[in-house]
This record gives sequence, structure tokens and C-alpha cells, in this order.
Amino acid sequence: MGYKSGMPRSGAYTLKEFPDDWIELACDKPDCRRRGRLRKDRLLAENGDVALPDLLVTLAACPRKGNMSRPCGAHYVALRSAARLPVTLPKN
Repeated sequence: MGYKSGMPRSGAYTLKEFPDDWIELACDKPDCRRRGRLRKDRLLAENGDVALPDLLVTLAACPRKGNMSRPCGAHYVALRSAARLPVTLPKN
């Protein structure tokens, strides 16, 4: 068939694939610093199995949306933490 990676075909994970039951959002901009937690099952009931980047834009409701010089700093806390884990490469 073809190469099968862990990433979905559309290039974005969906809400059903989120690893936790609680979705924690945060903004890392110094003049914002908003934080919040929402239940995944409630978000699924209200939004369906939406792509995580699309859901983030909706939930953040940030006035910086679309501002390329001062972009929104909203992110999924669990996913950002996972992305910062050290990578261990195999020794040859």
C-alpha cells in the first residue's frame, strides 16, 4: 500500500485522539497568560471530532488571531510538554 506513519492523513490529530480526559489550554504571551481546563467528552459533544488546531483557534478566541507580527500564544499544555521531552538517539 504505502507508508503508514503515526500522523493522520490530514496532518492534524483530532479531539478523539487527544491523550487525556481533560484538555488544558494556556497562553504563553506575557500580556495574556490565560489558562483553562475543559473536559474532552464535553468538547466532543459540542464540537464533534474536530482537528486540534481548529479547536484551539475556536477555544482561544484570541484578538491576535491572524496577526502575524504578534501571534496568539495559545497551546495545548499536554502536547507542548510532550514535545519538549528529550530525544534519545540509539548508539551505533
